[in-house]
Amino acid sequence: FFFDKESWTSHYRAVKEHYPALDVSTHANITDGDKGLKPSRAEVFPNMLGFSCERHRSENVRVQPGVGSAGRDAYREAVYGYSAAKLAHAKSIMNAQTKAYLEKLPDKCQYLRAAFEAGAHLRGYAVSSPAESWNNWMTNQSVRHNANVVQSFLNLMDGIENQTEKRIAAAAKRTDAAPPKIRLLLNSGGEAKKKVRDRVVVFQNNLRRVAKVWHKSYPGICQTVNLNDGTCTCCRPEIVGGPFCVSLASAAKSAGVDLAKFLPPQETTKRWREQWEYVHQWRAGKTIPCIADLALLPEHPLKDPVAGPRPKGRPAEPKRHLSAVEDAAKQHKCKVCGMKGHNARSKQCPKFSLTAHDTTLALPGGDEDDENEEEEFMMPQE
Repeated sequence: FFFDKESWTSHYRAVKEHYPALDVSTHANITDGDKGLKPSRAEVFPNMLGFSCERHRSENVRVQPGVGSAGRDAYREAVYGYSAAKLAHAKSIMNAQTKAYLEKLPDKCQYLRAAFEAGAHLRGYAVSSPAESWNNWMTNQSVRHNANVVQSFLNLMDGIENQTEKRIAAAAKRTDAAPPKIRLLLNSGGEAKKKVRDRVVVFQNNLRRVAKVWHKSYPGICQTVNLNDGTCTCCRPEIVGGPFCVSLASAAKSAGVDLAKFLPPQETTKRWREQWEYVHQWRAGKTIPCIADLALLPEHPLKDPVAGPRPKGRPAEPKRHLSAVEDAAKQHKCKVCGMKGHNARSKQCPKFSLTAHDTTLALPGGDEDDENEEEEFMMPQE
């Protein structure tokens, strides 16, 4: 957990010590808008391109004055405008307030097409799950910062043991040219909210290699796909660095063509098997620490979590709304007689229908002599 410039600077220095080749303009560091992150990255990696994460920045765009949801949607369309025409169209539908806010950053730091034209490598950002490697499982394991340190390490080591045995067995018997997750991206195109079954494919001739693809609800907008080289006029495959496109996946499924031959070497089953064989060999020469060794670690985190800013206004009281069943089955309690089943204004209350001659129950106003005492008090004194 990093919250300030000092922590981020130490983190980037450790990264540069092990990977000095990352300090190039072709490498894009995709991050959020943390105030301590940007200056520390510029200090340690001056040549690295800083690219803003759309998932984090879109909400910041929406809350700007005069921008709103329309400006946020236009920003998202500009980020994923893989072709120059789509990027220009997304910019044209932005209002003045949206353009003024987005122009604070260069285009290559927020739009995929502009970053690609600047020579930056953004394959992992566009594909969302670029490769099925050893690091994927490790990065997805979240250890709470307020959890017991010893137990967290034990869970992590146990998970590494199980994942190593499971993945090495799956990689050894895998015969497909693409790993499971990469094969899923090849079959679906890897684009969010876009389905292969919604596409219409019309081939140029009987060779079934060049085709036009469009959405069945929007026949006027079509893409041209070439299965000979795995390209599409939407320009997504060239930015992604692989044959990941919903139009390309639709045409390949219709023609029976395997797109795995267009995969980069790092996304093939061969590379996937080599990674897990290396992990298996590394684990064979390691000794897993026992509980006695881990007991030397402190029971609490080394750094306490930083408290967030206090929200404005009075703290809200916790109120839980009753469900329909609870609301129907609840019983009211009368504040007059103390009995359940009715409220104070109900005629079911025994004190509500009390007559003047009934002396078994006391009046709700107090003693019987209250009215006489009030009359005596109001009488003029002689």
